[in-house]
Amino acid sequence: MVTPIAHRGASLFAPENTMAAFKLAYDMGMQNIECDVILTADKVPVLIHDSNLSRTTNGQGLVNESSYAYLQSLDAGSWFHQNFSGTQIPKLSELLQWQQQTEVTLHIEIKPLALQNFSEDFAIIMDTIYQTGNLKKIKILSFQDQIIQQLLQNHHTLPRILEVIDCQPETIKKAVVHGCEQINISHKIITPNLINSLRLAGLKVGVFTINDLDEIKKLGAFSIDEIFTDNPNLFYANENLIINHTHAPLTSSFR
Repeated sequence: MVTPIAHRGASLFAPENTMAAFKLAYDMGMQNIECDVILTADKVPVLIHDSNLSRTTNGQGLVNESSYAYLQSLDAGSWFHQNFSGTQIPKLSELLQWQQQTEVTLHIEIKPLALQNFSEDFAIIMDTIYQTGNLKKIKILSFQDQIIQQLLQNHHTLPRILEVIDCQPETIKKAVVHGCEQINISHKIITPNLINSLRLAGLKVGVFTINDLDEIKKLGAFSIDEIFTDNPNLFYANENLIINHTHAPLTSSFR
């Protein structure tokens, strides 16, 4: 049965990677939530997708060149809708503390880390996860090979998942060598033959990011494990894809 993952929270209905989006996804019945982690200039792990602040906040500049204090002064909600004015960029620890209350599974994508400070920065993020999170319900995702390798080298027991835009035979071999349990693939390249190749390698299959009901129904016929979506409501429209939803679906008046 396919597991739906709330991509950056319920990001069709609330500003992505904010506590508002994560809490709404949970209220809509989602038991799996994806988020993105970047370090600030003063080494605080925060939840934001882009390396630049301009798209999802009223700030400017790069996240990793900005202080946490500066990020806290920004509005991360008005760009989405005025009802979310004053929403802040959350810390990773804030989401992990909330996770302890809800028992959701977090799919934590670590955004690419600069190689010159790689070991230090990687350790800061992982220490935060180990100190605060429910480790039985956390998976680590990344597009960066070095992060996946470091998880293996440091003997981290959390499930590791390689994310890719393009998936060649060498990509699959690399995932197996690095002890990944799954590869997450763009919906643009998924095919039955590719799924079969992943299965033969002993890997699970995740597909991102799908907001179209017809495409979800089509993928539901394939042997895949996870679908990432901005719109949790889509999974209420296809009962064959639903798993353990306990809350009534919501509709959005925002967009």
